[in-house]
Formats: sequence, structure tokens, C-alpha cells
Amino acid sequence: MRPKMIENAPALDLDKVLYKHGPVPPHIIRERRIVWNLLKHLVKANFKPIIVDDGDETTHLSDVPMFAMKEAMELIFNLDEAHVLFLPTYKPKATAQWVFLVLGNDLDVVSDWSLLNKGRDDFNAAMELFNAEDYA
Repeated sequence: MRPKMIENAPALDLDKVLYKHGPVPPHIIRERRIVWNLLKHLVKANFKPIIVDDGDETTHLSDVPMFAMKEAMELIFNLDEAHVLFLPTYKPKATAQWVFLVLGNDLDVVSDWSLLNKGRDDFNAAMELFNAEDYA
């Protein structure tokens, strides 16, 4: 079995504001690595991020998955919690499914995700395959 590719999250533009007097704290780097690899994992499973919702504002993301991932990271890590909505690339008229992220929960940053009530749930299957501890 091939080991998983663990990639650090890209530097974020908001770091220039949030961490202008020092480095990004290690626990934030770890949460970012988990979320970045979750986004990559879901894109590889044919789910593209389309929206970040912080409860007050809904922000639509780029149609290009790699740009959408970076946009999502900038938004997510400027919040305390966020829902990220995804659509399957093979069924764009499907119901969007979501992941709920709670920042500050370290390894438990991925707090919850949606399940379909009927039919095949490829999103849940993809989420069940993701283990945050693999990216810590």
C-alpha cells in the first residue's frame, strides 16, 4: 500500500495581517494541513468546493477546484467555524453536501458532514476514508 501524500497548506494572504509579529502557531499549521488535505481528498473524489458559509455570509468559490481550494482556505481560517459546501463534479445539479469545520479543535477541526437520506452517498464514503490524524 502506497503512503498518503501529506502536503502542507499554502501560505495564506491573511497571514500578513493575523501573524505580522510572529510565525503562524503550530496548532494552526496542523489544522490548515488537515483542512487543505481534506479539500484535496474531496476534489480527488470528484467533489468540488462551491461555497463557504460562516452563518452570516455565503461566499461562492471559483469554478476551478484549485483556485476554489485556496479561496476556501483564506475564508475558513479567518473564521471560528464554517460550512464548506461541495457538489459532485459528475452531477452538478445534485444537492450540495457540506463539511462543518470548527477552528481551534485541532485534530477535530472536521466536526461534522452531511449525509444523504436516500440513494448512493459517495460524499459520505469519501469522508469516511479521510482520517485527520493521518495529516497531523
